[in-house]
Amino acid sequence: MKATFRLCIAALALLFDAGSASAEPVTYHMTGIVTEVSGTLVSSLFSVGDSFVLDLTVERTTVPLPDKQEAAATYLNAGTSLVFDVGSWQCSGASDNLIVVMNDFPVPQDDGPDQFDYDATGLSTQPLGSIIATEFRLTLGDLAGDALSSVEIPRTMPEPSSWETRTFSIAFAEGLTLGNVAGTIVTSATPASSASWGAIKNLYRQ
Repeated sequence: MKATFRLCIAALALLFDAGSASAEPVTYHMTGIVTEVSGTLVSSLFSVGDSFVLDLTVERTTVPLPDKQEAAATYLNAGTSLVFDVGSWQCSGASDNLIVVMNDFPVPQDDGPDQFDYDATGLSTQPLGSIIATEFRLTLGDLAGDALSSVEIPRTMPEPSSWETRTFSIAFAEGLTLGNVAGTIVTSATPASSASWGAIKNLYRQ
């Protein structure tokens, strides 16, 4: 029975190994705190000090747009899942997103910063009356250029202490009235996928 189980696990491992070349999703889990709220209507719904929790899944094998450079790359819709909470209010998805990754981006009189930008629109959120959430943005920046080693989408997101800039923001609109909720990322982790090669090897060892 045990031998049969091991054969099944070995077969699963082969299937996983074959599929892993075409897909490599990773999930960034982050928490933060709201530090700024603007707009009369938005201020009646959110407050400075509200908690923020983010789970962002990205596909690392996404091919960058043709304008890729040695120091910068842009990825269209590489984010496959977006879920975040501000207090008890939740966003459960986005229809479009853009990721920009910069590594040692050359600027005058500087060694060049690192940066990770995620920008999403078409947000699916809990209703807020006539107020609509229009855009979510995550910005991580390191002026010293030490956080990232390439322009690939990070396999593991560097710790918040690696970034001088670590902000999130949500833009809101009610007709011509605009509002914004912004804050700071406090913690970050990159959870391992339950279908990872390591998980399969652990099953085999049992």
